[in-house]
Amino acid sequence: MSSAADKVIGAQLKRLRTSQSVTQQEVACRLKVTQSYVSLIETGRRRLRLTELFAYSTAIQITPERMYLSVREALASNEDTEYLVHHQPTGESKTSRA
Repeated sequence: MSSAADKVIGAQLKRLRTSQSVTQQEVACRLKVTQSYVSLIETGRRRLRLTELFAYSTAIQITPERMYLSVREALASNEDTEYLVHHQPTGESKTSRA
């Protein structure tokens, strides 16, 4: 089952791919997967691991940083997923150290 975030991320990956004039078939060949697998990713029905996201960014000829920023912006602008961006961990604990 896909979540709202998976769908937003998949749609953003598709936008990034098409902005680079790369087809699903080209991505599939570069990743050594089927075109239908790429379609599952872009429709949010297949979740990618971090290493797969790096490979996807290479396949569509953009930097992982650009992909991250683009996906983060898409998540922040969607009312169903904005909490993922706006409620980030605050970092280290504020407890005192001896």
